[in-house]
Amino acid sequence: MSHTEDMETLGAAVADLTKTLASKLQAANYPKPSFAADSPATFPLEDEIQKPRQQLIDTLTDLLHLATGPSDFLFLHGGLTWLQEPTTLDILNRFDFFTNVPLAGDASYSDVARAVGLPEALVRRVFRSAFTMRFFAPASPGSDRVVHTALSAHAARTPELRAWIGHHLEEGRAAHVQAVEALRRFSAGRDEPTEDLHETAFGLSWPFRKPDGRLTDFFSMGEDDPPRGKRFVDAMQASVGSPLVSGEEAIEKFDWEGLGKAIVVDVGGSDGALAVLLARRHANLRFTVQDLPRLEAQFLANLPADVSDRVTFRTHDFFEPQPQGADVFLMKHILHNWPDKYAVRILRNLVSALHRGGRILVCDGVVPGLAEAQSLPLSVRKGIAAADMHMLVCFNAAERTLADWQNLAKKADPRLSLAGAHALPGALVHLLEFVMEA
Repeated sequence: MSHTEDMETLGAAVADLTKTLASKLQAANYPKPSFAADSPATFPLEDEIQKPRQQLIDTLTDLLHLATGPSDFLFLHGGLTWLQEPTTLDILNRFDFFTNVPLAGDASYSDVARAVGLPEALVRRVFRSAFTMRFFAPASPGSDRVVHTALSAHAARTPELRAWIGHHLEEGRAAHVQAVEALRRFSAGRDEPTEDLHETAFGLSWPFRKPDGRLTDFFSMGEDDPPRGKRFVDAMQASVGSPLVSGEEAIEKFDWEGLGKAIVVDVGGSDGALAVLLARRHANLRFTVQDLPRLEAQFLANLPADVSDRVTFRTHDFFEPQPQGADVFLMKHILHNWPDKYAVRILRNLVSALHRGGRILVCDGVVPGLAEAQSLPLSVRKGIAAADMHMLVCFNAAERTLADWQNLAKKADPRLSLAGAHALPGALVHLLEFVMEA
């Protein structure tokens, strides 16, 4: 962003970028985005589409700031709307407005009020707020009935996304409120921030305590409140479905066929969805999905017959010595949840069981360096920063720069070196390939 940009320049750029993006979508035979309930939920990941799209988002953001002005922006977004919008979305989600408006029709305010169990006067106020966020819309101007928009329809169709919203607006939002107090208590006045799992903003927000009086760590949430623990697992499935963070295409940048017949261990692989995907694409590979015992039933329920002879489940805690050797250890969205001292322990357990010439593949976020960041879209940097703050308040963990990842690997074993880093345009994750030097 340049400090010399003005509204006219930005407005002209918006017009040009909009035409470019529309023409690229048309050339790809992709439907026009709209507010209609059947509008596409995602954009293709091709660079020729993602580049103008990200430029358009950033330019629109800058134009919004200039057109609003600092006084109104801080008055509205520094207070009213930054509180109102998450509250409205939380109500829509918790009272399940999403599935109580038919996708192919409309509903009256009284219909929705009966379905969600709230007085109609309150339902009208919630919808009035939701309309300003482009969630739902009047069926027609002045109508007493409501219909879905693209945003609300996508939430209605996607239970994993509703779990994602619930996790962030309930556990996440409560933790963020305690962020300042956690910094004061546990990190202020110290040379290094705390890495203790029991000294987090989440712990301050959570009503349960450990028997020894310590704050509860985030990973104990499922023991304290099993429904919320299950919802967190479901919420993580929403990230699998998002091209921004799923990482599946980045993972395919690795030369799986070059391994020949090989054993791959998906560490913390949950229900095995990624292992199944890779097994179907690469017939020479055998997979073991490792995770905690409570996930085995879900794995078995989801295991397709066509790969059941090459994809198995093994109960394992990755803080314990690795029980099997492998040509590749794969970790997707695992290490960013753990402060360095814990991540080092996880990696050391993998190194000890790595076959000669083997690889450790880490699919995770990479924070751009200061120079690189200036060439990245603002929306991408904002997504990375948001994830980083969430890691802080929930886990005392962090999203890492490429140098951070390399240092982490060296702490685990000096022989570990970074052989490659693969990313996709518009995505927030990289595939990092670590090898053992001779």
